[in-house]
Amino acid sequence: MEEDGDSDVSAMVNRVSSALGRFVDATRSVPYRGAAASLYVQGKVLELMVEVLAGPSTPEAPPDGVEAVDHRRAWAARDIMAANLADPPHIGEIAKQVGLSQRRLNEVFKDLFGASALQYLTYLRLDEAQTLLTRGELSVKQVAHAMGYAHVSSFSYAYARRFGRPPSLG
Repeated sequence: MEEDGDSDVSAMVNRVSSALGRFVDATRSVPYRGAAASLYVQGKVLELMVEVLAGPSTPEAPPDGVEAVDHRRAWAARDIMAANLADPPHIGEIAKQVGLSQRRLNEVFKDLFGASALQYLTYLRLDEAQTLLTRGELSVKQVAHAMGYAHVSSFSYAYARRFGRPPSLG
């Protein structure tokens, strides 16, 4: 049986883990460069600190049962997507592999990541494309093809929508 102190610590650990996960997702691909990028990350750090220090107004129970299982399945789906960004399986196939319906996978993705499974896959691909372009070792066309885009124009459009500017090297 847990004592009240143990329960409080457990709730705090869950809150910090959840807040940290959202922080990592928000800062994984900073949509700005230079000083603006630094300010963006600093703002996210402050948000994280406020959320952790303020705590919830009512104790939040960690997900259990079906919800926890579905969250683990969504993380497994995310790993499947990330393993082959250039040619990932269809979202329906990924859902089947992790034991969820496509509809439920999208619901859980929106809950965990704030985007549908397909939107999240697009974000992963574009974030990786940004990393490759920053390295400057591949041309825009090579990066587009490496991320599974058949046409550079489609890649450029998606990239500009995500980052607010067209793709470029360095």
